[in-house]
Amino acid sequence: MTDVPQSAVPDEAEQLARWCQLLPELEDAAAAGGWLGELRAQAAIVAAGGPASDAFRTLGFNRDPPRRRFPRPAPAGGPHRGLPMPDRPLWPVGGQNGGRPGAGLPDIRDQADAEDRGMTAFLTGLGGKIAERWLSLLLLLALLYGAAVLCAAWLPYENGLDKGLLADHAKDYLKTCNGRPYAVAVLVVLVLLAVAGLGVLARFAAILVGRACLGPWPRPLAPLTPRLTERRRRRVPNGLERYRPACPTAAADRVRLIDERLDAEYGLRAALLWPRLWLPLSPDVRAPIQASAQAYTAATALAGWGLLYLALGPFWWPSLLIGAAEYATAAVRLRSAIDVFAELVESAVDTHQPAPAAAFSLTLANGSITPAQGADVTDRLNKGA
Repeated sequence: MTDVPQSAVPDEAEQLARWCQLLPELEDAAAAGGWLGELRAQAAIVAAGGPASDAFRTLGFNRDPPRRRFPRPAPAGGPHRGLPMPDRPLWPVGGQNGGRPGAGLPDIRDQADAEDRGMTAFLTGLGGKIAERWLSLLLLLALLYGAAVLCAAWLPYENGLDKGLLADHAKDYLKTCNGRPYAVAVLVVLVLLAVAGLGVLARFAAILVGRACLGPWPRPLAPLTPRLTERRRRRVPNGLERYRPACPTAAADRVRLIDERLDAEYGLRAALLWPRLWLPLSPDVRAPIQASAQAYTAATALAGWGLLYLALGPFWWPSLLIGAAEYATAAVRLRSAIDVFAELVESAVDTHQPAPAAAFSLTLANGSITPAQGADVTDRLNKGA
C-alpha cells in the first residue's frame, strides 16, 4: 500500500503540474482499486479548466489525514482514454496498445532552472488573460440569458414576443424601485449573484458537452457506449483495425487516433512524448495549437449556453430557437477545433523529432525516429512500467 505524495501546494499552477505528474499512477491505482470512473470524472473537469486542487479534494487526497490509500499500480498495458486539456499545453490522451498515458507537465517544484521558471510565468500570464476575457464575455452572456429568464417570467407562452407587455412589466417594476435607494442596491446585488450563478451553470453545461463528445460517459449512459461504437464501426467495414472506430463519437475517435497514428509511424506514445516535446517548442509553433485548444473551449462554452436556452424552452418558446441555433453552431465549431488540434499536434511531432532524438541520444535515419527507436523512447519515458 502506498500513499499519494502530499505537500503544501498553495499555487494552483503547481497543483495542476502535480496532478499531471501523478495522473498515470492514479489511473493504474484507480483501475486496481475500482474507482477509475470517479478519477476520470475529475480528469474531465480538470481537462475542461477546473481547478486541480478541487479534483484532489474530491478524490480524498486532502492535506490533512486521513488520505486515500490504494494498492500499488498494476503493470501498464490496458487501454486508456482521456480528454484534451483546453488552454493548457498538456497531453491527456493515452494509447490503446500499451503504455500509460503520461498526461502533463513535469513537476515545476523539482526543477529550478530558468526554462521551467519561464514556463511557469508563461502559464500564469496566459491564464490571467484567458480569465479576463472569459469574465467580460460571461457578463454579457449571463445578462442576455437573464433577460430571457425575465421574458419567460413576465410573458405568456403564446405571446413570447409581446414587446408591449414586456415594457409594461418593466415600467411597473421600476416604479416599485422609485424613491427606494435600497431597492436599487438590492437589484444590483441580485444581478451580480445571478451572473455568478449562471456562470457556474454554463460551466457545468460545458463540461457535460465535453464529456458527451470525448467521454468517458457517466455510468447511467455507459451501456450505450458499445452500441454506438458498434454502429459506427459498421459504417467503416474496411481498413486497419487500429484505425477503425473505437469510441461512441467521432470527436473522441479523432483524439484517440493522434496516439494511434504516431505509434504506428514512429513507435511513440504521444501521451508520454508530448509534455517533453512541448517545452522546447517556439512560441510561433505553440500559438496555433493553443488557439485550437481555446477554440475547443469556446465551442463547449457556447454549447453549454445552448443547453441552458433549450432548458428554458418550455417556459419561453423563443429560447428553443436560440438554443438550437447556438448548439448547432457549437457542434460545427467543436468538430473543427478538434480536427485542427489533432492535425497540429501530429504536425508538431512530425517536424520536431530532432529534439527528442537529441534528448535520448538517438541517431535519426532519414530524419525521423524509427518504430524500434520510438518503442525504446516510450519505454524510457514510461520508466519501464
